[in-house]
Amino acid sequence: LPMAQALFQKYLKPREASLLTLRSGDGAPIDQLIAIYFSAPASFTGEDVLELQCHGGPQLLELVMKRCLELGKDQGLVIAEPGEFSLRAYLNNKIDLAQAEAIADLIDAQSEAAVRGAARSLQGTFSNDINGLIEEITQLRILVESTLDFPEEEIEFLENAQARKRLR
Repeated sequence: LPMAQALFQKYLKPREASLLTLRSGDGAPIDQLIAIYFSAPASFTGEDVLELQCHGGPQLLELVMKRCLELGKDQGLVIAEPGEFSLRAYLNNKIDLAQAEAIADLIDAQSEAAVRGAARSLQGTFSNDINGLIEEITQLRILVESTLDFPEEEIEFLENAQARKRLR
């Protein structure tokens, strides 16, 4: 939010797109762009994020980046490393490791099938399947440990719980 105020001299409401003019240090317009402020924890990374959507073109992007870095140097603003947003999302428990890896797979995908598989993993499909298996294994472990605690009911107890079928 302080960065948005430094760039535009305006308070931005969270999750609301604003059409604004980014100006250079001498007040000359650089670009008219869309700015969206995402307040923590309601962002991809779980941190405060300012998203700028500007017109394309390498020279223009360079000027926008330069102005942002100029105004953000006192706040410690630096250019993100590759994968840094995914890392921050993982560290803030917004995504799990499988989803973080799916982002890299999505970026590197060389076929439509690879894109679709990575997208499913990113949506949590793979993680949900794994978590379901972990839950089922935990329940079976509880059954086995219960038979150790109550050995006189061992066979009937396991049969009633359909342990063999569930294990298969």
